[in-house]
Amino acid sequence: MKKLSTFIVMLLTFVVACGPSIEGEQKAWDANVNSVDKLKNEYPAYAQLIDYKLTEAQKIWDASLAIGDEEKKAEKMQEANNFFEKGSISVLRNLKSNIDRLKREKDNLLKTTAPDYSFTSKINNAVTEANSAVDAAENSLYVKGNLTKEDADVQLSRVGTKLSDATRTLKSVAESITKYKQEQEAKLKKEQTKTETQTTVAKEEAKPIKCEYCSTSSPAGSTKCKSCGAALPSK
Repeated sequence: MKKLSTFIVMLLTFVVACGPSIEGEQKAWDANVNSVDKLKNEYPAYAQLIDYKLTEAQKIWDASLAIGDEEKKAEKMQEANNFFEKGSISVLRNLKSNIDRLKREKDNLLKTTAPDYSFTSKINNAVTEANSAVDAAENSLYVKGNLTKEDADVQLSRVGTKLSDATRTLKSVAESITKYKQEQEAKLKKEQTKTETQTTVAKEEAKPIKCEYCSTSSPAGSTKCKSCGAALPSK
């Protein structure tokens, strides 16, 4: 019972420690607020969406400041940060790095030797999907004019999905090729082991049989000693 109580206390301590903290959420909020101007300068077409996300997140943040309970306060702060950070803003922030990652995945797959035609077709389809996603993402980086928050949200959601799907496809094809090669290598190794075993057995069976009485060697397969006529041991 005492051990169980100790375990429960340790578990609760761990859960609390892993939860949001006021200090951590305050730092995250400051970073989010400070990133707004940089985001708007880098992606001016999305300024309306960025302003909207910050305004709505600010309302949640202000509500958190009126909460006395520290745990609930931290949770509300986290809600404000999540509202701003996640979704379309996350896609926008990570757009360039995700484009670069997709390009690397594509280049790596193109360097892979396809085991057969079916895999060549899969590679070509995956590369085509990746190129389409990269084009859509790069075009969204340099949109002219000012998008409404609704249009911006739809645009980023579509681009984010295309990048994620294309990356997943590339990885899936690469993993299937690796798995196929591993299976073929295992099959070949099994066949080689079988052949080696058969060769060893054949060599053993081809060895002359030595008589236990007179030590004369008789040809493989003999049942009696060619010298003394004694029965020979079977292999």
